[in-house]
Amino acid sequence: KIESVEERHDRGLGIRVFLDDRMGFSFTTDFDATALRETAERARDIARSASPDAGWRLPAAELAAPLPFPVEESEDPSFTMPRRVEMAAAVEAAALGADPRIRRTRHAVVVDLRGEARVANTGGLDARARFSRAIAWVDAAPTDNGASQVGSHAEFALGPRGIDAAAVGREAALKALAKLGSAPGRTGRMPAVL
Repeated sequence: KIESVEERHDRGLGIRVFLDDRMGFSFTTDFDATALRETAERARDIARSASPDAGWRLPAAELAAPLPFPVEESEDPSFTMPRRVEMAAAVEAAALGADPRIRRTRHAVVVDLRGEARVANTGGLDARARFSRAIAWVDAAPTDNGASQVGSHAEFALGPRGIDAAAVGREAALKALAKLGSAPGRTGRMPAVL
């Protein structure tokens, strides 16, 4: 069953103040003029109390080169909330259908978001960038001979069209099934690769 569906629109404003090789930062989600003034004053007060560092200064107004890869997928008006719910159900169905030992799942989730970031400063910089992201994941929980395990899988894309819901569910199932019959590793000091 569907446990939750959420649609929201967030916005926020961060103000960074550079003052005599010191930096202060404050953030708000309240765009009222009084709140914005208080946020700026708070950033200024933090800067006054911060340790000086010659690297803290206003960034140059030149724009950075565009990223050499896409960061946004065009919006798909047909991908409505009911389609998001269907996609999450497809992720879960694929995990449950992969093997009869998988009798339940935890958290079959689909999230997609769109956003815009803007950076402006008193030195003349004014730049913005749009972005989109999508993720689908599921935790599959098989049981065999009284032992249970959990396997998770997530896929990311610029938008939901780039995610194969059935593949997400199947991969989570395979990871979970591979853990069945496993035993704890030995304890001790051993090399690790990071």
